[in-house]
Amino acid sequence: TIGKFDGLIKNINFNGKNILEAPMEIVSFRAPIDNDSPFGLLRDIKASPWVAISSGNYRYPTTDLRDFKIVEINDKKAVFSYKLWFGAIGHLPAVFGDIIITINNDGFMKIHQTGRIENTPTYLMRYGYSWNLSGDLSNISYFGFGPQETYIDKHSYALMDVYNKKVEDTFVDYLVPQECGSAYNTKWAKVTDDSGNGVMFCSNSFSFNASEYTVEELTNKNHPHELVKSGNTIVHTDYFMSGVGSCALCTKLLPQYRFENMDIDFELIVCPVSNADNCFEKYKISKNI
Repeated sequence: TIGKFDGLIKNINFNGKNILEAPMEIVSFRAPIDNDSPFGLLRDIKASPWVAISSGNYRYPTTDLRDFKIVEINDKKAVFSYKLWFGAIGHLPAVFGDIIITINNDGFMKIHQTGRIENTPTYLMRYGYSWNLSGDLSNISYFGFGPQETYIDKHSYALMDVYNKKVEDTFVDYLVPQECGSAYNTKWAKVTDDSGNGVMFCSNSFSFNASEYTVEELTNKNHPHELVKSGNTIVHTDYFMSGVGSCALCTKLLPQYRFENMDIDFELIVCPVSNADNCFEKYKISKNI
């Protein structure tokens, strides 16, 4: 189900089961990391460039849908389009974009977003889609950089391969809870239940993250033992995850690792997957949706 007023995915039904516990969201905020500010463990100060009223509160962004259209409906596929404005309340939109959603009769859904980011007082931490999935989807397999967490400026030690994990194993036990466990340059990722059934995400390249914790939980708690699991599997499929840098050493994140002032061209394919499916074959099929 696609929301007519915000263009977001409300429900995804596979074999009669809705796997979304909440609507998909377009997000730009991550749990602040120690390197996001030279002020160390003072969390409110650390996150201030992204939540201050003066620079725009991207922790709680707003999306605006314009010109929703039904482009095509036939016995093979349905195509919808709309214009998207994304940004912080009280500020000029940071992203102006066009989104085309294609759903075919084999269960593949393609979300193709084009546009540009500009008018931001600081770079955005991330930009992509958040999916609040059913908690029984607790197994992940992905083709990307690993097996440790990897980012655009932190992956030279990693290898491109297929990695299989439990969602709980992606958490990195830092002294202070923060963004962790992402996989840079992912080509495909599947999130499944114990029988191997679930959902698969495909793209030319995206940052993939699956966690038992919400971004809010990781942001609000000061110690790992205080964290409360959401009961769901929180998945992020990001077009761009800004680098982890080293502002703790009083050096700014290099421009090539920031999400700011650039064109956007992001195709993400979402489809059902079973234990019998070959993920590389499904990835190949997804390229022709």
